[in-house]
Amino acid sequence: MKLRHTAIAALVLCVLAGWIYFYEYRGETGRQKAEVDAKKVAVFDSAQAESLTLSSAAGKICLAKRDGLWWLEEPLAARADEDEVSGLLSTISFLEITGRLGAPSSGLEAFKLANPALEVRLGPGPGKPEVRFSVGDKTPVGSAYFARLGDAGEVVTVSASVQKLMETTGEALRYKKILGIDSWQVTRFGIEQEGRAVSFMKKESDWRLEKPIAFPADRRKVSSLIYELSALRADGFEAPETDPASVGLDRPAAVLTVDGKEKTVIVQFSRVDGEGVVRARRDDMREIFRLKSEALAKLTVAVDEFRDARVAPVDRWAISELRAETSGEQKLLFKDPEANWRWGSPEGPVIESASVDSLLDAIEGARAVGYREGSAAPAGSAAGSILKLEVKAGEGDALVIRMGAEEEGRVLFTTTAAASLYEVEKGAAEKLVEVARGLRPPDAPAAASSRPGQEPAP
Repeated sequence: MKLRHTAIAALVLCVLAGWIYFYEYRGETGRQKAEVDAKKVAVFDSAQAESLTLSSAAGKICLAKRDGLWWLEEPLAARADEDEVSGLLSTISFLEITGRLGAPSSGLEAFKLANPALEVRLGPGPGKPEVRFSVGDKTPVGSAYFARLGDAGEVVTVSASVQKLMETTGEALRYKKILGIDSWQVTRFGIEQEGRAVSFMKKESDWRLEKPIAFPADRRKVSSLIYELSALRADGFEAPETDPASVGLDRPAAVLTVDGKEKTVIVQFSRVDGEGVVRARRDDMREIFRLKSEALAKLTVAVDEFRDARVAPVDRWAISELRAETSGEQKLLFKDPEANWRWGSPEGPVIESASVDSLLDAIEGARAVGYREGSAAPAGSAAGSILKLEVKAGEGDALVIRMGAEEEGRVLFTTTAAASLYEVEKGAAEKLVEVARGLRPPDAPAAASSRPGQEPAP
């Protein structure tokens, strides 16, 4: 009997808790939302908006959404900037009613709403009524504006952010992006300029030069270049009837091809004219952009500046195995799942992280100060070389680095990351050999240091 009473009490408690949640908590949330919405000039979903018209003494601006993109229809037919239109819609959605004056008793002239400074018409989406309001004079006190909701609605005061709508121009809403692909979406890009071609390809998070040579690229420098290209904006436009050939686009000075995750864009650039102006045109738009001459300069790429100068172009935190061979002596290091380094095998004794960090520092410090293309391997790079390193990071093959002989104060290196020879300063090469030779198993005595080409001291 007691068990039955307990079950009934539990059921009643659950029902009561549900009632409190749905009718008190959820009800309070709904009331709060309703109170917030009541203070807004317009309640709508910006993503569903289909049209926007702004009418003022300066003229009419008409925007319409087609195939997911915003287009200007007045005062000119052109593509609109999605970010700019989104900003206008956001302004409208957050526009607040700061006061209610009710139906005007002395006419609309007192608020300058008979001939308003701005009339707004918004198509909020399918099946929803059009949003309409007009804006008149600024209030005598404060920064708010008088406004009228609908054609016969009440007079209210609205927040000063409505001024952004009043200051908008058709020219400001035009699409000005030269590239139109966000930098993080770029997977490959190439530049053809004055008979030279340079191209880069992204693999996971790393970049590689494809042309004119195959070589690991400096990720930070490539990312910076892509950001600068993505940020290019037009300073103006040529007239719609302008012939591209008349502004030098029939024989472009440069062509930029960019592959994104969703689309490819090709942009042609003219030479700089006598006024320092460059024209550009995208393959997917009819507009001809006007830019400053600096835009063309950004396309001039010095290949060597974009190479990854590290003989081991991998991030140190990703390295899981290291093999160092000096004078026939091989040392093996393995990183376990807890990020401890072990000697000899994945199950071997743990080695002090400081000694491994010193090796990683020395590997990072071995950077090219010059390159040799199409050269034979440096002397001493075969069996019996001064130093051979194998660096494994990720699931791919290990990167093999061989150090050769010194030539004119520089030490030559080869790496399986590229076909070129790396010229490394002597001091950096000596440091790498010194640290590699000094690696010892846990509790083993330290070895005396030596220079490249010399055997360790007995």
